[in-house]
Amino acid sequence: MDFQVRQKVGCTPLSPREIEIARLVARELCDKEIAKQLGLSRATVRFHLKNLRKKLGVSSRVGIAVWVTAHDEQTFTQKATHQK
Repeated sequence: MDFQVRQKVGCTPLSPREIEIARLVARELCDKEIAKQLGLSRATVRFHLKNLRKKLGVSSRVGIAVWVTAHDEQTFTQKATHQK
């Protein structure tokens, strides 16, 4: 099932960029690594993380990672592949 469809009913949908950043957070990348991988500034990454925390109702990156891992099969599959 699509990542956006799984969000809480009534929640503002995540943008494609927010989904991308959330997946990278779940893969344990830091802001600097996310920024470099996506060609963004660290400030832009932090802006998206702030929006993600608000939309997902979590208070930390750990909360984002936990939420993504619970709701996004693609992230779980990528993480398992990287650990082999």
